Parts: sequence; structure tokens; C-alpha cells
Amino acid sequence: MCDRDELRHNPLARAMAGFASGSAASSESESESESDDSACDFAGEEHRARLSRWRLERERATRAAREMETLVAIRAARERREAASFQTRAFRVALEREDTKRWAEDVETRAMERAAERAAETLHEAYEASEASDHDFTGGTKAADDDTRERAAWDAHEAEWRAFVRETDALGVSDVPWPPSTGEAAIAAVARLERRKAPENENVTLATARRRAFRTLSLRWHPDKFHAAHGARLRGDGAREAGEPTSALEPGETHAEAVARRVRGIAQELNDAWKANKRR
Repeated sequence: MCDRDELRHNPLARAMAGFASGSAASSESESESESDDSACDFAGEEHRARLSRWRLERERATRAAREMETLVAIRAARERREAASFQTRAFRVALEREDTKRWAEDVETRAMERAAERAAETLHEAYEASEASDHDFTGGTKAADDDTRERAAWDAHEAEWRAFVRETDALGVSDVPWPPSTGEAAIAAVARLERRKAPENENVTLATARRRAFRTLSLRWHPDKFHAAHGARLRGDGAREAGEPTSALEPGETHAEAVARRVRGIAQELNDAWKANKRR
């Protein structure tokens, strides 16, 4: 390094010294600049790292919140399904109890109906036995005569009905074999005939005979069935024949209309008698 006198008197030395000092200052400045850049790069990297961690934590929090919402929804749906299943089971149990109660009531009702039928049959059989004993004791009673006439009337009615079914000519009111009796009297009469014509080895109860009698009479005198079987043969005019009662046809009524009216009346009386008997 040059001394101060030489630097003071030698311009070349001063220039060289200045160059050397400038180089040193430049080197120091470059070093400081590089240091500042390194510090800036480190701070930027640290900021980016913090930002990346923050974004990652936010994504994790968002994902956790969504998973929690999904779990809550699943838990709520499961609770609703369990509640609905419980209500369904409770409703099913209530229905089963109601069905059991109704079945028990039906069984009790049927038992009471059978008991009533047996009691009615017992009373009727006792009455018939009493009538038979009175007949044997007196040598003949009015009841026996009435029974004989009733059987003869219904036997004649059956024969006339068979002929009526085979008839092909146009028929009027007087040509129809009307039953000897209607309503309860007809059911009771046909029921007695049913019991008489039953085979000896068949024990036909009074209730069974009455059901058969009502079915037979209903099938024969049901308005729709009667019209379907015999309506085409009925006369469509209103002319009265000789000897025909005036009450057979109403004013302006045809034979077909009169027959339909009387058939409806017979069917109604049979139904009313059967319903009244079921209520007793």
C-alpha cells in the first residue's frame, strides 16, 4: 500500500489507490446487495410457505365441516327411519289387535247365532211333537188337515211350475203358477217339504231346511232371474181374457208389466221375512 506522501505527490498512485478503494467499495456494495436479495428470497419463501399452510388448513377445515354435515344428515335420516319403523310396528300391532278383537266378536256372534238356531229348532221340534201327540190323542186335528192341504197345494204348484217352464206359447198373468203363499208362510211351508223329502240318513235341521227353502224361492222369484228365464214369453198387450179377474191387470198395464210387478212383490216379501227371522 502506498504511503501518504506518495499519494499526495504522485497522481498515478492516487489513481491506483482510488481504483483500489472503488473496487473494495463496489465489492462491499455487491456483497450487501446479494445479502439483501437473499433476505428477500427467504422472506418470500417463508410467506409462500405460510400461505400454502393456511390454504391447506382451510381446505381441511372445509372438508371436515362437509363430512360433519354429511354425518349429521345420515344420523338424522337414520333417526327418521327408525321413528317411521317404530310407528309402522305400532300400527301393525294395533291392526293385529283390532283383527283379533273382530275375530273374537265374530266367533262370539256365530256362537250366539248357532245357539239361537238350536233353541229355535228345539222349540219347533217340541211344538211338532206336541201337535203330533194331540193328533194321536184326538184322532185328527185341524192342524193336520191344514198340513195336508198345504202339502197338496205346494205339490200342485210344483207340477204347474214344471208345465210352465216347458210352455212355449205367449203367457199372461193368469198363466203364471203363482205360489200358494208368500213371505214367512212360504218359507216355512217349503222348509217343511225340504225336511220331509230329505233322505232318512240325512239329519236336516230346521235352520238348514229354512236356508234351502229361502234359496229355492229366491232363485225362482228373483225379478232379474225370472225375467231372464221367462220374460221373452210374456205378453206385451193388456187385453184381459174371459174369466180373468179385473185385479190381475191395473189400468193401462200389460201382462208383462203385471207379471213383473207381482214377481217383485213376492221377492220383497221373501226378503223381508228372511231379514225379520234373522233379527229374532
